Amino acid sequence: MFPRIVKYFVRQITSEADQST
Repeated sequence: MFPRIVKYFVRQITSEADQST
């Protein structure tokens, strides 16, 4: 549907997870 938003959202989650780890 909206790969741009999905990509951005996923990137934010991955970034947070990476920092959390």
